[in-house]
Amino acid sequence: MESFITEKQFTLLYGDSKELVFILEYRNGKFVYQFVNPSALLVFPNNPVGKSIEEAVSPKHAEELLTHYREALGSNVPYVYQDFFIFSDIELVNETTLRVIHDEGRTFIFAKTREVSGDVELKEKYNFLQSILNMNVDPTVVLSPDGKIYDMNPQFEKTFGCKLLEWRGKHYLNLPFLPENEKGPVAEYFEKNKTGNNAPSRIVKRKKAEGKIATFLVSYSPIIQDQSVVAIYILMQEIEDETALRNSFNHIVSELRSIERIFHLITENTTDFIVITNDDGMIQYSSPSHEKRLGYEQEELSGHFFDEIVSDDCNISWSRDILPKINDGEEIRLEIQLLQKNGHAIWTETSVISVEDPTRESVNQLVIVSREITERKKLEERLRFLAYHDNLTHLPNRSFLLKEFPKIAEQAYEQNTSIGILYLDGDDFKEVNDSYGHEVGDEFIRHFGLAVQASIRTNDVIARIGGDEFVILLTNLTTVPHERKQQVISVIERIQQTLTKGWSIRDSDFHPTSSIGISFYPENGTTLDELLEKADHALYEVKRMGKNKFLIFNEIV
Repeated sequence: MESFITEKQFTLLYGDSKELVFILEYRNGKFVYQFVNPSALLVFPNNPVGKSIEEAVSPKHAEELLTHYREALGSNVPYVYQDFFIFSDIELVNETTLRVIHDEGRTFIFAKTREVSGDVELKEKYNFLQSILNMNVDPTVVLSPDGKIYDMNPQFEKTFGCKLLEWRGKHYLNLPFLPENEKGPVAEYFEKNKTGNNAPSRIVKRKKAEGKIATFLVSYSPIIQDQSVVAIYILMQEIEDETALRNSFNHIVSELRSIERIFHLITENTTDFIVITNDDGMIQYSSPSHEKRLGYEQEELSGHFFDEIVSDDCNISWSRDILPKINDGEEIRLEIQLLQKNGHAIWTETSVISVEDPTRESVNQLVIVSREITERKKLEERLRFLAYHDNLTHLPNRSFLLKEFPKIAEQAYEQNTSIGILYLDGDDFKEVNDSYGHEVGDEFIRHFGLAVQASIRTNDVIARIGGDEFVILLTNLTTVPHERKQQVISVIERIQQTLTKGWSIRDSDFHPTSSIGISFYPENGTTLDELLEKADHALYEVKRMGKNKFLIFNEIV
């Protein structure tokens, strides 16, 4: 059964992409791989096409993937998640975007995975963090916000006998040196750090690799970027006396402040657009990325309202849509277009959150973080086109008619007009395929669609619904039957004249004809299915009379 996108189209779009791209169909409770690009094939032990997720990857990875894919099914917006391990034993930080596509009663998942650990920005962050870890003489571990181990230094491995390769991606609470009665307090510390609040240092007893129980001063520090905790840094220093304890505490505080400065430096160099405004939306700070990508220097934006660089096409009122929700304590996430200095607009995914102004009591500031998604929007538009247009002719398809007809019918009802449904079936089109082959046959269908499209009015709609069958919606027709018939006949005569002129393909001339069945809204039905059924019935009857004829459903004897 044909997908909303062909294998050839998929290869043209994603064959050379370094990102991992998949299309899966959800059927009978299973997600089955339909298309996988070459980059994605490298991470599978065997070609997954035609297999379900459970058949294509290990049970552990299948469970993780299915959790996200099922979440995506219930979401009306793109579903994004990150993980450490997706396939086999490849150890990368990946970000996957899942988009649900419904096409003619079928459900597909478009999945695109990129290695965010490969991003320049994240590499810089990782290199800073790695240098701190490796230089540190004390056991140090870095966790994700949900407590999974991301990195540890050699001293941590040596002290506790844990290997990073064995523990990366596993939860910190499962480490063997952590006593059962300590897991509750440690979990509370995690929760406090996930909110961005530093938990106080604490003294704990832990078993070292050689079996000796030792005392450690443990300090936690959340690493924050874009107002979100991106990692938790845990430093453990072995304590032997009170003097060492005081010295180690000062050492740890200094080190954690150094980490904070490093991440502020990285944030300052991010490609995201970061703006801080007062509670009315007047810009107080803008990141250098505004100059690099949008063309505004910081001085140009300072003192202006943020909505001045938001495109009017977004139809968003700052005072109506943003400020009231922010004042209620909500975090706002939305897609908006930011204006470049030259007037062009770029799409961004933007988060807005209210924070306390550190210089003024009981006064808030707004932190606005925008990430460019121009390429993603282009892809969305491409996928939307593929979902609602025929692959061969690029004309609208049945899904497009089903989506648009209710609006067309509502307009006809309000204006007291009629709609004509013309069901076209090419006469003897099969002989073209049989005599000239499928390539010429496909080119013939394309020419036919263009010829018919050129013969109808600009406010009419033509769609290819399969094979050599086309449907035309003639809008704004009169409701007076004999006048309406003349309106339809004039369109049909133009179609017949254009087809009679014909076209040439590979030195062969074609002058096709078509049989047409006709029904009318509202007397023959108020839904598209009803009207197509009546028009198809008229088409069946007219084909019995010969070729190049038309018949109105109401005139069937």
